[in-house]
Amino acid sequence: VLGAFSAMRLHYQAAVINLAKDAVLAGGGAGSGGVGGANAAAAATRLAGGGSVGETVGAMLVSEIITQLAEFGRARLNLRGKARVIQQLKVSLFEALLRQDLEYLEQCDL
Repeated sequence: VLGAFSAMRLHYQAAVINLAKDAVLAGGGAGSGGVGGANAAAAATRLAGGGSVGETVGAMLVSEIITQLAEFGRARLNLRGKARVIQQLKVSLFEALLRQDLEYLEQCDL
Protein backbone atom coordinates (compact mmCIF):
# COMPACT_ATOMS: atom_id res chain seq x y z
CA VAL A 1 0.00 0.00 0.00
CA LEU A 2 2.83 2.37 0.89
CA GLY A 3 4.42 1.78 -2.50
CA ALA A 4 1.18 2.74 -4.23
CA PHE A 5 1.07 6.02 -2.33
CA SER A 6 4.70 6.71 -3.23
CA ALA A 7 3.87 6.08 -6.87
CA MET A 8 0.90 8.45 -6.61
CA ARG A 9 3.24 11.15 -5.32
CA LEU A 10 5.48 10.73 -8.36
CA HIS A 11 2.47 10.66 -10.69
CA TYR A 12 1.12 13.96 -9.41
CA GLN A 13 4.54 15.58 -9.44
CA ALA A 14 4.92 14.55 -13.08
CA ALA A 15 1.46 15.93 -13.86
CA VAL A 16 2.32 19.30 -12.29
CA ILE A 17 5.62 19.41 -14.19
CA ASN A 18 3.85 18.61 -17.47
CA LEU A 19 1.21 21.28 -16.85
CA ALA A 20 3.89 23.84 -16.01
CA LYS A 21 5.87 22.86 -19.12
CA ASP A 22 2.75 23.23 -21.28
CA ALA A 23 2.08 26.67 -19.76
CA VAL A 24 5.67 27.81 -20.35
CA LEU A 25 5.78 26.49 -23.90
CA ALA A 26 2.44 28.10 -24.67
CA GLY A 27 3.55 31.36 -23.04
CA GLY A 28 6.85 31.36 -24.98
CA GLY A 29 5.05 31.30 -28.31
CA ALA A 30 2.89 34.26 -27.36
CA GLY A 31 5.62 36.80 -28.08
CA SER A 32 5.67 35.99 -31.80
CA GLY A 33 2.02 37.06 -32.19
CA GLY A 34 -0.48 35.59 -34.62
CA VAL A 35 -0.87 31.83 -34.30
CA GLY A 36 1.43 31.58 -31.27
CA GLY A 37 -0.70 34.08 -29.41
CA ALA A 38 -3.83 32.09 -30.22
CA ASN A 39 -2.17 28.89 -29.01
CA ALA A 40 -1.06 30.59 -25.81
CA ALA A 41 -4.56 31.93 -25.21
CA ALA A 42 -6.07 28.50 -25.84
CA ALA A 43 -3.58 26.87 -23.46
CA ALA A 44 -4.22 29.50 -20.79
CA THR A 45 -7.97 29.05 -21.17
CA ARG A 46 -7.59 25.28 -20.94
CA LEU A 47 -5.46 25.54 -17.78
CA ALA A 48 -7.60 28.18 -16.10
CA GLY A 49 -10.99 26.91 -17.20
CA GLY A 50 -10.39 23.25 -16.40
CA GLY A 51 -8.69 24.03 -13.13
CA SER A 52 -6.40 21.11 -13.82
CA VAL A 53 -3.40 22.69 -12.10
CA GLY A 54 -5.42 23.37 -8.95
CA GLU A 55 -7.04 19.95 -9.04
CA THR A 56 -3.67 18.27 -9.57
CA VAL A 57 -2.03 20.21 -6.75
CA GLY A 58 -5.00 19.44 -4.48
CA ALA A 59 -4.82 15.75 -5.30
CA MET A 60 -1.07 15.88 -4.78
CA LEU A 61 -1.59 17.45 -1.36
CA VAL A 62 -4.13 14.81 -0.32
CA SER A 63 -1.83 12.07 -1.58
CA GLU A 64 1.08 13.52 0.38
CA ILE A 65 -1.00 13.72 3.57
CA ILE A 66 -2.11 10.11 3.19
CA THR A 67 1.48 9.03 2.51
CA GLN A 68 2.75 10.85 5.59
CA LEU A 69 0.02 9.32 7.77
CA ALA A 70 0.83 5.86 6.43
CA GLU A 71 4.55 6.41 7.10
CA PHE A 72 3.76 7.57 10.64
CA GLY A 73 1.57 4.52 11.27
CA ARG A 74 4.19 2.19 9.85
CA ALA A 75 6.89 3.72 12.02
CA ARG A 76 4.74 3.46 15.17
CA LEU A 77 3.86 -0.18 14.45
CA ASN A 78 7.51 -0.92 13.77
CA LEU A 79 8.54 0.56 17.12
CA ARG A 80 5.77 -1.29 18.94
CA GLY A 81 6.79 -4.58 17.33
CA LYS A 82 10.43 -4.06 18.25
CA ALA A 83 9.49 -3.23 21.85
CA ARG A 84 7.37 -6.37 22.04
CA VAL A 85 10.19 -8.57 20.71
CA ILE A 86 12.65 -7.02 23.18
CA GLN A 87 10.25 -7.63 26.06
CA GLN A 88 9.76 -11.28 25.04
CA LEU A 89 13.52 -11.76 24.80
CA LYS A 90 14.02 -10.29 28.26
CA VAL A 91 11.34 -12.56 29.73
CA SER A 92 12.85 -15.60 28.02
CA LEU A 93 16.31 -14.70 29.28
CA PHE A 94 15.04 -14.21 32.83
CA GLU A 95 13.20 -17.57 32.72
CA ALA A 96 16.33 -19.32 31.46
CA LEU A 97 18.45 -17.74 34.20
CA LEU A 98 15.94 -18.79 36.86
CA ARG A 99 15.86 -22.37 35.55
CA GLN A 100 19.64 -22.47 35.54
CA ASP A 101 19.82 -21.10 39.08
CA LEU A 102 17.19 -23.57 40.31
CA GLU A 103 19.03 -26.50 38.75
CA TYR A 104 22.27 -25.36 40.40
CA LEU A 105 20.59 -24.91 43.78
CA GLU A 106 18.94 -28.34 43.55
CA GLN A 107 22.31 -29.95 42.76
CA CYS A 108 23.95 -28.19 45.71
CA ASP A 109 21.22 -29.34 48.12
CA LEU A 110 21.70 -32.98 47.22
